[in-house]
Amino acid sequence: MFILIRPAMTLLALGILISCGTKGVERTTQTLSLAPGISQNLPRNVATTSCVLDNIGQVSNPAAQKTVQVSGATPFGISGWAIDEINRTPAGGVDVVIDMAPYSARYGTARADVAAHFNQPGYSNSGFELTVGPGQLSPGPHSVAIRVISGDKKFYYQGPVVQFAVN
Repeated sequence: MFILIRPAMTLLALGILISCGTKGVERTTQTLSLAPGISQNLPRNVATTSCVLDNIGQVSNPAAQKTVQVSGATPFGISGWAIDEINRTPAGGVDVVIDMAPYSARYGTARADVAAHFNQPGYSNSGFELTVGPGQLSPGPHSVAIRVISGDKKFYYQGPVVQFAVN
């Protein structure tokens, strides 16, 4: 079974607000500790599902950017949205994988744009965010990906890898 990961550009082309943390979506500045993700104990489903990495720090749509740089001296967020489209449910959670290590993101933030796009009211709280505190990542290149936990929490789907740098 093949499900296409829908890039942010598709939703933007449809005129849907896709940027987490802007225009009516409150962002937190509280620094969270990087809690280990639950996906490390789950098998990977090789199918893909719908998920979008909206922001790394202040950089929107990082997958489409040539370079993504964030400051390691201040907190920055990694945010987006994810659903378990195969099972037609919200995700069971999201892990943000930084340099191949999964960390549990806060899942369930309001995303009316996603619910409207899929015409599924149950997707209205499909946003996620992970806050990386000052000094939690060393300066230099890093990779980030999204792991979408299935609604039944029995496996995860892996999103694409995006490169970024901490300065």
